[in-house]
Amino acid sequence: MFTFIPYLKVILENPTLSVAAEKLSISQPALSAALKKAEEQLCAPIFDRSQKPWILTEAGHLYYEQGMQYLSTVENLKQQIKDIHDIKTGHLTIGGSNCFNTSYLPQALSKFTKEYPGIETTLLDGTIPDMLEKTFRGEIDLFLTPGFPKHPQITYEKIFQEKILLCVPRSYAVNQTYAHLQIPLEVILHGQITDDMDASKELSLQAFVEYPFILLQESQQIGQMFRQLITQSGIMPKRVMSTDQMITSLSCTNAGLGISLISETAIRCGNFKEYPVFYLLDATLCSREMYIAYHSQKYLSNASREFIQILKNITFFNE
Repeated sequence: MFTFIPYLKVILENPTLSVAAEKLSISQPALSAALKKAEEQLCAPIFDRSQKPWILTEAGHLYYEQGMQYLSTVENLKQQIKDIHDIKTGHLTIGGSNCFNTSYLPQALSKFTKEYPGIETTLLDGTIPDMLEKTFRGEIDLFLTPGFPKHPQITYEKIFQEKILLCVPRSYAVNQTYAHLQIPLEVILHGQITDDMDASKELSLQAFVEYPFILLQESQQIGQMFRQLITQSGIMPKRVMSTDQMITSLSCTNAGLGISLISETAIRCGNFKEYPVFYLLDATLCSREMYIAYHSQKYLSNASREFIQILKNITFFNE
């Protein structure tokens, strides 16, 4: 119905229909035919032809006013879609556990917001089940996860692989016995743990049978990992304390409450003031892959794609 509005605008800006037709680069009969068709669609005359020059009827005024608003809305929509496509504006919601959001994501988020200041970014904390539920409800675009377990309706793009290290309070006497197997903090911070080092530095949990352990929940990958190590070692822990956050378990270890597991990336990116003593355990079991994940059947925006690329390019250790 509003396809005639651009023609009508030119007609109103010029003294006669012939001049308007010339400006539009069409013949006057063609412009008259287009005007007649528009009036038929409107079921009312657009111009009062009894006056010279023609003036808009009441219906013509309303048609022109609403038509201009429509064209403005269409142009605005086109510009907004272009801005979204060009990552000039839009929204991006990312989810992850508290540990992931405070340790793994800030560097990538900082780079992304500097490059795309028009994108409104939201970071949500939660468990992996929380992230899955919010993804299916359309409340988040991306979430960081170890992919454990993997959901068939989620796409997982690998970001990196990392070691999981044993953390022992510095006050524990056992550290004197195994000083030669400790992993220096500088080696972890600079990403220098190698496969050769795994073979020469591996230690069994049997060495720590007399000490308390701090376990993550069994629903978490590292929680299951620690329980499997305990089973393989055939030991009965002296005491077990549970927590639901890896950063909390590390804080408890620093306070001397027990031995825990933590990822090397969390150590590198966590900006901790204190550090426990670190050891390597079973190299095959104590490693994991980290993924950025999203709903397989939903539209993935350019902003999401660009954030994924930035995250993949981030170096997760101190240069």
